[in-house]
Amino acid sequence: MNIETSAHAPKPPIRLGIVGLGLAGSFMIRAAVAHPKIALGAGMDPLPRPREAFARQFNAPVYSDFHELCRDPSVEAIYISSPHQFHASQAVEAMQEGKHVLVEKPLALTLKECD
Repeated sequence: MNIETSAHAPKPPIRLGIVGLGLAGSFMIRAAVAHPKIALGAGMDPLPRPREAFARQFNAPVYSDFHELCRDPSVEAIYISSPHQFHASQAVEAMQEGKHVLVEKPLALTLKECD
């Protein structure tokens, strides 16, 4: 007898938002596209050209404002690859919005920010 339960049912891919669509973000984008359990859910960059390219290539929403990305209910996790000085504050905000967070190194510029 084969009874399928929710524990054994296939789970949909994690919808990932990428913050910072430059060099560091591009490495995660390639890895995410290749992984069957990740779907690119949105991208964020203050510059229009990387946003436009991301939207075209992945048919996903893009944001110029980090706060808007955090409020997107379809995004479950956020990969932060913005300039280093924004890492700590963006990680905290994303978690406050209920998102899972992965931060490109460094987490912060000072130990105080890490605390």
